[in-house]
Amino acid sequence: MNSDIPNFEDMENRFVDGAPIVKRDMVLSIVYNPKTDEVLCLKWNAFDWKTLVTGGIDPGEDAVTAGMREIKEETGYTNVKFLGECGKAKSSFYAANKKENRISNATGLVFELISGDKIDTNDEEKEKHLPFWIPRSEVASYVNIDWQLYLFERAIASGLLAKLL
Repeated sequence: MNSDIPNFEDMENRFVDGAPIVKRDMVLSIVYNPKTDEVLCLKWNAFDWKTLVTGGIDPGEDAVTAGMREIKEETGYTNVKFLGECGKAKSSFYAANKKENRISNATGLVFELISGDKIDTNDEEKEKHLPFWIPRSEVASYVNIDWQLYLFERAIASGLLAKLL
């Protein structure tokens, strides 16, 4: 792994002895609505997680395709435009929702919401988390996962969000 990619160890969700260790390539999709200056976030129902839209990259998918799929699956939004990659981060944590220790290699992606076109998410997604919009200025105090905060800050520093303001 490239040494300039930071590694985050989640101290609140440490590895669990005996749980399988799974390596996974992931995307973090930062969805920005320039009309309202808000970012799409998730509040998890069964866990104290406040996150951006995230998920795994399936075999045969590239990161952008995975990001758009995760946005649609987790939130229902279907009309977003890819703006660019904002960075990478590695993290290790116990994924309680999957009952496995996870080593993730995440790519941060920034998307612009083009319209509010939505489909209904399936019941499984609705049971997991609630999507809602947070003012951009409050995202850093809302999201409680370190590697996601890092990539959000990289999105701001890269100018990808600034281009929309």
